[in-house]
Amino acid sequence: MKADELEFLRKNQKRTPLVVANQLSKLYEDSMYGEENSILKEKTARIILIYLSYKNGVTQQELVRVTQMKGSTVSVAISKMEKQELVRREENENDMRSVKIFITDKGRRLEAEIEAFLKANEKKLMKGIPEKDIKIAVYVLERMIDNLIK
Repeated sequence: MKADELEFLRKNQKRTPLVVANQLSKLYEDSMYGEENSILKEKTARIILIYLSYKNGVTQQELVRVTQMKGSTVSVAISKMEKQELVRREENENDMRSVKIFITDKGRRLEAEIEAFLKANEKKLMKGIPEKDIKIAVYVLERMIDNLIK
């Protein structure tokens, strides 16, 4: 998005918080594509690695639920990540029909790089915005999410 396009959006009297949040999301995602690390470009893989760093050893179904992506999309991402040795699949000892996905040491190192990048990007994004305003924005966005879930 160019500065003149942003100015046009700002002047639009019909803009809503949802429209602004959508533009922010798109711009943030686009900022990943300028990076050398290709994993940053693969949104599904990025989300999976971050999730596994917090909760390791989950089923593919759980990953589908938390990423809110199609099962086939998650399956393809996991297969690619497995070939890159970022994750591994293991049969569930308690239920042989179930397979759990685990992050590897290589995946953890990459996830740490991604996390550092995201934190630096967030710092840039939040520059000049008072902490109290950030807390209000988070509160409002969470209430909007709550309204959609209920």
